[in-house]
Amino acid sequence: MSALTTVGTRYLPTVTLPFGITWSTVVFAVRTTAASLTALYIALALDLGEAKWAAMTVWIVAQPTRGMSLSKAQYRLAGTLVGAFVSILLVSAFAQTPELFFLALAAWLAVCTAASTAFRNFRSYAAVLAGYTAAIVGIAGANQPGLLFDLAVARVAYISLGVVTEALFAALFTPGRPLDAMRGRLEAFLRAAATTASRALRGEDTATTVQSTLAAAIELETLGEYAAAGSWQARRGYKHLRASIVSALSQMAAVHALVEHTSNTSEPIAAWRAELADRFDLVAAGGMGTDGDINGLIATLEDGRGQPLNSDANFNEILLAHRQKLIVESGIQALMHFARIRSTDPAASTDFSFHLDAKAIGVNGLRAFFAVLAAATFWIESAWPSGGSMVVIVAVVVGLFASRPNGLLAGIGFVKGAVASITVAGICNFVLLPEVTWFPALAAITAPFLILGGIAMRMPSVAAPASSFTLFVWDLIGPDNAARTDFGPFANSGLALLMGIASGTVMFALIFPYRPASVRRGLLGAVRRDLQSIGRNAGSWSEHQWLTRMADRVGRHLAASRTAPPADRERELRTMLASLVLGHSALAMSCLVEDDDSELRRPVATILRRISLGKPEKVAVEAARAATRLEHRSSRKTLSPRRRWQFAAAAVYTRNVAATARFNRHLLEIEGKKP
Repeated sequence: MSALTTVGTRYLPTVTLPFGITWSTVVFAVRTTAASLTALYIALALDLGEAKWAAMTVWIVAQPTRGMSLSKAQYRLAGTLVGAFVSILLVSAFAQTPELFFLALAAWLAVCTAASTAFRNFRSYAAVLAGYTAAIVGIAGANQPGLLFDLAVARVAYISLGVVTEALFAALFTPGRPLDAMRGRLEAFLRAAATTASRALRGEDTATTVQSTLAAAIELETLGEYAAAGSWQARRGYKHLRASIVSALSQMAAVHALVEHTSNTSEPIAAWRAELADRFDLVAAGGMGTDGDINGLIATLEDGRGQPLNSDANFNEILLAHRQKLIVESGIQALMHFARIRSTDPAASTDFSFHLDAKAIGVNGLRAFFAVLAAATFWIESAWPSGGSMVVIVAVVVGLFASRPNGLLAGIGFVKGAVASITVAGICNFVLLPEVTWFPALAAITAPFLILGGIAMRMPSVAAPASSFTLFVWDLIGPDNAARTDFGPFANSGLALLMGIASGTVMFALIFPYRPASVRRGLLGAVRRDLQSIGRNAGSWSEHQWLTRMADRVGRHLAASRTAPPADRERELRTMLASLVLGHSALAMSCLVEDDDSELRRPVATILRRISLGKPEKVAVEAARAATRLEHRSSRKTLSPRRRWQFAAAAVYTRNVAATARFNRHLLEIEGKKP
């Protein structure tokens, strides 16, 4: 029995669809099919040759939301222009020396692939496209140097046509409002963060929940970027989204610091923690639809601050008040920015920082270089007429899948889609379309296949094969103003396609294969180096940068640890969460020091120096000593309340550092040993 899903929207009736298919998936498939056929019709009318690229481009840039489509479209256009320009330079310089041409082309693809690994989202795709567009135009132009400029212009024109057509259809026929989607996802994220805080305050083990919530923070930021590309209202609220995310991350760090401090003691859960947990439960379950609802939730958290302290408060009372303040204020700030997403109030810029894997950048660039050289060598030595197409496909595969967690698996999915596209194109070319010269008939015959492919693209289990199918089926059908292709050229094209994808995929197994354990070691090593960097120069870091970079790394670790032994996965996760607390506390501690404050500067500088040296035992000892001294100073009732608060705050952060370093002794020495 097939799974059934009931879907209803403002635009469509409530209808039950089979196989888990939703109406938004059907709309996407029909919309993209119509856009590709429209682009193809216009391209055939222009008659510049190879009109298929207009239709193929529509499927390449097609995305489920308006913002994603527009964002990808603009980066595809930019990548195409750069790639076409570089192809002209390469052919002009090396038209008479094919060996040097392919060497230069491989080097360019290596640079583009390396850049795509360093970039995020569709900026990464633009870098890939600049690489393989140079291969597509350059290889065609090398065979016909006199037509090089015409080829480049035609390719750019058709790709631009496909980009504009898809963007127009996406703007007109994509249901929903980007701002509402962005706000809804942020609401779900804040509820998840509040639930996690509540559970942690009650003493529950929330390590895996924290991990998934941190990963969701980066996904949400990406969704916000796409929404901002599709709506000026969403673009205005994007800064508030980022600020709300960072505030929620700060809240999670403060709660986890408390957990790190008390997890290795036998102290019972304090009454104030249980009360604060109840308040976060109210936030998680409360309404967020109106400003009044949100203000009510803010008031609920405000009441969790506790009573104002008097001048006779002892250290423990100040300590308790400070911990409450850290947790509550971050939660309040997250809700306040959430409330302003729809407003015109400006938000301060929030620095997001992401993990940069230097090893992966180099590895992916070298793999692309050697893969293209190997394919080009095969073409030159074999003199195969379709060898150029194979080289292009290899360039596409090694560039496109370099930024995937596992390029080998992605390539296998692409092979499956290529087989399906060859099958469907063969049926169309030699059974259904041989005598067809009327465009409406061509559209009627191909549309059902394309709609099915579009539906499959939105189903995660078959998304990779479906994307390959919709990309290559137009290439193999080869719609133009002439008759249908003969079997010989069709078979050569299909073989070149399969060999190109298979060869590119094999490169991921032969040249620097994907090793999850190595990825995890690299993430842990990067955390250690950043902690030491904070110790050396805390002023070069901001809280926002540290929290967002660690959230990105925790998400990457989640993807790379799915097949790891449970004990290793848990140990590494707890190490990364402890690192999050240590870095956050070290930065907060350094911010307390004023220029002329030698009493605070001395202990803080000592702890930071120990962190920079990577000696966790000494960090723990030094931080514990500093915390004791700061506690004594905070207990002096002769000091002003502000000064006592400063010392107490510094004591809280030094306690956090001591606790994380003491109970995670390998924390600063996590280059990792090979299993």
